[in-house]
Amino acid sequence: MYQESTKPLLRPNQVQNLQGEAKRLEATLQAPPHIAQQIQDAGEMRRQLNNIKHSLETQAPKPYREEERDAALAREKELLDEILPGMPTTVEMRRNPVGATDKQRKWDKRNKDKVLEWKNIQLRKHISGMTDDLDDATDIANIERFRPTEASHELNMHGEQIPGKVQYGPAPGSGLATVFSDEDKNRLEAVDPEIAQMLALMNNEQRARVKEVLQQTMTDKPKQKGLSEEKRREMSERAKKRWAEKRANG
Repeated sequence: MYQESTKPLLRPNQVQNLQGEAKRLEATLQAPPHIAQQIQDAGEMRRQLNNIKHSLETQAPKPYREEERDAALAREKELLDEILPGMPTTVEMRRNPVGATDKQRKWDKRNKDKVLEWKNIQLRKHISGMTDDLDDATDIANIERFRPTEASHELNMHGEQIPGKVQYGPAPGSGLATVFSDEDKNRLEAVDPEIAQMLALMNNEQRARVKEVLQQTMTDKPKQKGLSEEKRREMSERAKKRWAEKRANG
């Protein structure tokens, strides 16, 4: 089975910067005598040039040979299939709920060598002309490009350090949406928890009615204190029926 080295390699922009610096030093050291004699420490300049050449020789990614390419691509896919499961989502990283830091640390520890190997495959693919990235691309070996936006293993967002704002509305294409913000939903839960739980199952007309009544309860002189018991039961039964139909249809 093909396996890439995990020794850190230079990024394309780093290679270009070192090559440019090497050319500058060589040009200075090979300058005409009237310029060269002004160099205060030519020996130090030569040491710098040798160090740069050594770095380029040992750390710059080498192109794949033709017979290596298929194996490298297969290994790249295999690594991603092993790396991504359990990777904290972008929401978890941004909102930082309880447990998110430890989850990321565990993921880092479990996948450290695999990520290093995957990064080196990306860098060698780039130098081999196997990608369409820019010559001086900076993010070709950045695993963050594949961090999931959501996942079934996502942590509960209660206790998050950076609260998110969720909008509750109907499915796309169902007309002008009646939108409930987190604040609206919290108020509704305080007024009628059961209706709040059924909110996502209501049609747009029902949501509009609920929001109208909710807004009335927030005014100084509400026209109506809330949903009547009969109306509440009716809307609850309709929502339960919609939920049952939704489950039946898979």
